[in-house]
Amino acid sequence: MYWIPGVFIFFEIIFFLSVDNIVRYNNIKSLYLKYKDSELKAYIQKHFHGINVINSLLAIGLLSEMIYFIFGFFYPIWIISAIYFGQFLITSIISKIIGDPSIEKQIKLAKLKGFETEDTKFSRMLKLNELKNSEIKTYGWVKYIYPIVRIILFATIIILHYNYKLI
Repeated sequence: MYWIPGVFIFFEIIFFLSVDNIVRYNNIKSLYLKYKDSELKAYIQKHFHGINVINSLLAIGLLSEMIYFIFGFFYPIWIISAIYFGQFLITSIISKIIGDPSIEKQIKLAKLKGFETEDTKFSRMLKLNELKNSEIKTYGWVKYIYPIVRIILFATIIILHYNYKLI
């Protein structure tokens, strides 16, 4: 059953390559829920028509990873399972402390440059965001840490099993 980490590495690579689009989609979706703009809905349908398939595939992969690491507690990979769940717990705690991003940060992460809307309030927010663009700092590399750590964990399982027969 040690070929399973290789499958999970495949899921993590898909997640790593699509994390920017997922972040954009989530921020655009939350902006749409706040402003209910028809132009934004058309923009979502035009630019993110296949994102639900990717999200479903990744959800199945992440759920499978959790099940794999739950069973890992009963095998010699328990320390790697503990690292996995520790990272998951720390990420959850940090996201609860930070909370939801502000509207300005959501607009910046949505990358809606040049987008025109019919909602005047939303249009003002977009223009203010363009004017204050230099004041908002987002750290784009942070969203890549989680999949990189998980790829390292799966690679460690494979290396320990096939090279050192420790697992």
